Amino acid sequence: MDYALTTVYNDLILRIKSNAQYFTDLGLEAPKNFHWFNGTYDQSDRPAIHLEFGQIDLEAAKGFTRKGLLPVTVHIVDNLHVEGREGDAQHDDFKEKLNYPFRVNALLEYWDGGSCFGPLALTGFEPDHNQDNLMVHKFTYQTKVTIKEDPDLDVNLLALENNGQNLLEVDP
Repeated sequence: MDYALTTVYNDLILRIKSNAQYFTDLGLEAPKNFHWFNGTYDQSDRPAIHLEFGQIDLEAAKGFTRKGLLPVTVHIVDNLHVEGREGDAQHDDFKEKLNYPFRVNALLEYWDGGSCFGPLALTGFEPDHNQDNLMVHKFTYQTKVTIKEDPDLDVNLLALENNGQNLLEVDP
């Protein structure tokens, strides 16, 4: 059984990887690397996608199910080797780099992942201008998630331990 974050993480990556032709048919590179965002952008091959999840506020639903809204931020990272000034020879390449993140967004916005999460609704977009020689765009989405109790986990059989002492045992 995969938990909600694992499912969303894997399904987002699969969605982008499965649609590589959406980029390559236009002569663009499909995203090469996918990462859990840890506050920095590593030196991997680019373009790269970093996924970041926000806090899920949960409410009880039927049975042992909880539902909530999950904020997901998709960081689209590419090298910036083109000049963005009007009139420069690479200006058209620069504009294509500006359009690239919106192609990623087109694959994700309103896409319904299915199993445990609903359609991704775009709630914000932020270009990050503070990265040396990198072009970074952050798209933030919100999706409804459903979290079910693990059917293989019987909470009544779990031992509660404190420093190796089983708290369920009664002293004679």
